[in-house]
Amino acid sequence: MASQFKLLLISNKANAGYNIAPPLGLYQLQAYVTQRGLASELLDRELEDPDVYLERAAAGDYDVIGYSVSHDKMGVDLDLLWQFKAAVRRAGKDALFIAGGQEAALNDKQWLGLGIDVCFLGFAEKTLLDFCRRVEQRGGAAGVDLTELCAGLNGVSFKDGTGEVARQPSLPLCSSEFRELFFDNIRTVDIPYHRYWDKLRVESADTTLGASDFIIENVRLYTTSHCPRRCGFCNSQSFLPRSQGTELAITMLSAAEVRDLMMHMVHKYGARGFLFSDDDFPVGNRLGIERLEALCRMIIEMKGTGELARETRFACQARVLDFVLRAGEDERRPNIELLKVMFEAGFGSVGMGVETFSDRLLKMPSVNKLGVTSSDCKMVIEAMLEIGLIPQINMIIGIPESTPDELAHTITTAVGYLVRGCDIAVTKHLLALPGAPIYGTDTYELRTRSWVHPETGAEELIADHYLPQHDLIRSVSERFDDKSAAELAAVIAEHGWAGKIIHKRVVGMCSLIAIANLLGQDELEARLRTVLADIIGKRATRRNA
Repeated sequence: MASQFKLLLISNKANAGYNIAPPLGLYQLQAYVTQRGLASELLDRELEDPDVYLERAAAGDYDVIGYSVSHDKMGVDLDLLWQFKAAVRRAGKDALFIAGGQEAALNDKQWLGLGIDVCFLGFAEKTLLDFCRRVEQRGGAAGVDLTELCAGLNGVSFKDGTGEVARQPSLPLCSSEFRELFFDNIRTVDIPYHRYWDKLRVESADTTLGASDFIIENVRLYTTSHCPRRCGFCNSQSFLPRSQGTELAITMLSAAEVRDLMMHMVHKYGARGFLFSDDDFPVGNRLGIERLEALCRMIIEMKGTGELARETRFACQARVLDFVLRAGEDERRPNIELLKVMFEAGFGSVGMGVETFSDRLLKMPSVNKLGVTSSDCKMVIEAMLEIGLIPQINMIIGIPESTPDELAHTITTAVGYLVRGCDIAVTKHLLALPGAPIYGTDTYELRTRSWVHPETGAEELIADHYLPQHDLIRSVSERFDDKSAAELAAVIAEHGWAGKIIHKRVVGMCSLIAIANLLGQDELEARLRTVLADIIGKRATRRNA
């Protein structure tokens, strides 16, 4: 039995079936504690099999086992959690099971009831190090009293001696700490980008199917502290405020810091593309827009001097109103100057949460896109297409208040843009995400999925999505998973893509075809099938040329 303290960190599985990327937060955590003298290992479930680590757990190697948990794959995460619990029991050695990340912080009560001992809130590097040192100093996890162990520790929740959840908020995040974590520390981390890129090269069915270029050697960067928006369905906005127990101003890296971070990734890994994974990279305020413009001009200058390769491409998430200028109460125009400098810098895909082209639905509590209209969405998309940028239209199919006509209109409008050069990403249901503004309210009917405890046989209900209110759309929602899976399976079989990572454009189109079929929109379904065949056919022709 190992006598030295050791921490094991475990990633969750990728949420999307069409792309994989390193779990940056977990690699940052491991680097932070390891550089400060703590023994640790990391199980990256995209690259490694858990069996080796289960054997080590059964040999008593670990004192603390930590998970980056997900909500959409909560059942899968729980199954693995209890496999590790069984392995630890076989070792005859106690270990503490902890969880962190957005879903752990926003759904801690449920996780603590299903096998997790401690949930970590907010950005947990310093708290995790302190926690593990406490366990190490007391000689391990045997007979631990969590209330005593966590006394005075900021940023944790656990069940106290009475079985009630004790929540000790994290300290407010200051700008210097954010820069330490996301600018200074990230440059000291070794991230297995090349292993991921090699995996993508082998397993991707076809990387040429999108309107924007798919660059294998792509790096994700986080440059802002949190999302400032208030969309009804989204929980990203709640992570830090809920963790800290208070609202906070958004913190961002400067344009120069973002530039330096990019160049570090170019020199260390050979990155050829960058995805700014912030929920709203331009932020939407004056400082955020000025930062984006300054960064673009820096990129243009570096490409001009040869410091940065001209073919380097960039992508980001944004909101429609980031690119709208207001000349008066009712007069709006696209920010052409900003869009042009983004295009010149090499921005390709710009993802925007359009969600729906119905003005009525945009104002519903479930969506709550404050201040934006469908006309704004169309104006910005048109401007981007004219300049040469590639908008990615993010859509939600199962908005609870939607009518069949509104859904058909949204799909028809989106496909019209797709054939003109847009990309489309489809979310099939309006997901029930812990921490979102509408979560826990009685406004919408909730559909759950069940997980059965492998040892007790007890059933646990996990929130899944909200049911549409219209009878036809509700029927569509209930049949959608099977129908869209069948559509995708047929395309995979036709093109010999079994076992491959399928391009998100193909996945999205199969979802739209399924919706049109279930709505009885025969003409729309036929058009969608033609568009999908044309996309695959054109790309195949280009690839074989």
